[in-house]
Amino acid sequence: MSQTRLVYLADREADLLDRMVRARDLGHPADWRLRAKHHRALPEGDRRWERVLASAPLGEIRFVLQAGRGREAREVHQQRYAQRVTLPDGRRGTLEATGVIAREINAPPGVKPIEWRLLTNREATTLEAAVELIDGYRARWEIDMLFLVLKEACRVEALPWAPWPVSNAPWRCSWW
Repeated sequence: MSQTRLVYLADREADLLDRMVRARDLGHPADWRLRAKHHRALPEGDRRWERVLASAPLGEIRFVLQAGRGREAREVHQQRYAQRVTLPDGRRGTLEATGVIAREINAPPGVKPIEWRLLTNREATTLEAAVELIDGYRARWEIDMLFLVLKEACRVEALPWAPWPVSNAPWRCSWW
């Protein structure tokens, strides 16, 4: 277990500066990767995402985006950017973080280009490091799919022992 490193993956709702500062103050007991919600100003006066995009792309990758609700599977071609930034921590200090942008190029006509913006305590100075961070974030969709199946197909919220309001519907999993 001494080789084990915890990783906290979260969506936009977790882009909370006080949580990032608390992790720093605890000595970063876990890596964190957050899908960014806020476009924070930097101490130098510019903004985080402009700074990241002003850096040279680390490289390009291609992958197949799986089909989803109302979306067909397709190949995605992205440029990856990463830049270490210093954020004001709200306590008259600073917080070091890395902004990572995965930006689709040459998206098919009529399709909104895929762009992810992550914030992490990990450094990413190479394409491989940026790919690892984004791929780790993409893995959280597997967990989201599990919860979607549990909620919609298995209707676990209707279970009599569920800790939330329940209906009178019997428990069943329609995909079994």
